[in-house]
Amino acid sequence: MKIIITFYQISSIDLKTEDTAMISKEIRETTDGYSTRYDVFDTSSKKKAVIKIVKYQIYSYKKDGNTYFLLYDNEMNINERVFKFINFYSKNTYKSVNTKLQYLQSIQLLYSFCELFDKKINELKEEDITMFEYFMLGKSDTNSLETKLYLSNQRTQTTVAKHIANCRIFVKAQRWKNAELFTASQVTKRATKHYKKELPKFITDAEFEQMIDFLDDTEIFSEERKLELECIMRLMFECGLRVGEVLGLTIEDIIEPLEKTKNAFIAIIRNRLSDNKRQKAKTCMNITSKNDYQNPDYLYTKGYGYQTVAGNRELYEDIMDYVNITEKRINRSIRKRKKCYCYADNITKQYKKNRYLFLNERNLSCLSYDALRNDIREIFEGCNIPLDSNSKSSNLCHRFRHGFIMQLLYVKNMPLELAIKYSRHTTVEGLEPYNNPTDEYLISKINEMNTKYIYNREKIKEVVKGDNKNEYYENNVSKI
Repeated sequence: MKIIITFYQISSIDLKTEDTAMISKEIRETTDGYSTRYDVFDTSSKKKAVIKIVKYQIYSYKKDGNTYFLLYDNEMNINERVFKFINFYSKNTYKSVNTKLQYLQSIQLLYSFCELFDKKINELKEEDITMFEYFMLGKSDTNSLETKLYLSNQRTQTTVAKHIANCRIFVKAQRWKNAELFTASQVTKRATKHYKKELPKFITDAEFEQMIDFLDDTEIFSEERKLELECIMRLMFECGLRVGEVLGLTIEDIIEPLEKTKNAFIAIIRNRLSDNKRQKAKTCMNITSKNDYQNPDYLYTKGYGYQTVAGNRELYEDIMDYVNITEKRINRSIRKRKKCYCYADNITKQYKKNRYLFLNERNLSCLSYDALRNDIREIFEGCNIPLDSNSKSSNLCHRFRHGFIMQLLYVKNMPLELAIKYSRHTTVEGLEPYNNPTDEYLISKINEMNTKYIYNREKIKEVVKGDNKNEYYENNVSKI
């Protein structure tokens, strides 16, 4: 037995030495701020020597009000194929600057990977895509005994899946035949689905009522600010608006209640050239010049050029009260010859001057995202609603929209095909990130169901007793 064990150990050591000897190339990733570079070393001799440096860099510049993106290679040559795709590809024309940048970051990773492993994008095979996936995850698996990876960036499965999807759009636009291979592996898909379930919690009915009560009682905010915050929170929680869509609303976007709308007001969501980056309507047509205002898609294509949501009359009246208060403040400032920075591009010409709906309290500018975020945080803390210490604070505002969709699914029990209409999604899959009930919420729903069942059961017991048989018949059977 001892001889066998000794032989096995010696064989293991020999194999390990042999594997080490087979490694002839080493790749090290280093990150400096937003810049990433890869140094490729030759390790076949005792002295390691750098044989290649891979560093693709992203730059942007503005011209005539438009932002253009560039991808430079190691020799500082512009990648023309990528330049045309990002800036002039027809489907990207109206994409937001942030979306274009996300595409470019994914493509940057793809080109870096291909140069490191001497591959061409249009010749990548299924095993290469898997290798690319591992590369982005920060794993050292390269399917090669000659190369050793030392990667400093580790991305989540969700981020990797998004990068692969972006690369697929790019490859498909080039009409390369291997575009269909750019799909995340089953492992990544399952992990992504699980990861999405861990998104920040939503606002419940009880929490929302608590926040409104807190606003009524607190002395932290002025009366104008209280009214403004209540309108904003109700637009997000009751109507499902995203925070950018709320900040981008103007007075011409609020349509008064009419009989044909069953006494509900309509809010029109659309983008304008005058919007800042925090006022963008995420899923609406992006505006690059004032000529776009005459584009038939912008004017008439609901769901792309613009979107609509409905709200009750009570919320409309609160919004109008806020508008009247702020109009008085604007008029006072104009009489004092102070400048007003809240004006927005006028689309319908309904008003002589159009302006953004919600304003900063200290000056006549449109409400800033940072000011709103800080006030929402104050309300959360005042109501003792837990904050996400490991998440961006911007998620606090998005919890209201999460709460709106959870209301559709779990309170109103709305069919998914109808829920996507109210939530303004195009597919049922779009609801999945929002469908994340906590254990406490599920338990409360089960308790509600049990309570209702017990109540109905006791009621039936009462009415079927001898004394109440006639009453039961009159109240139930006779109505059939």
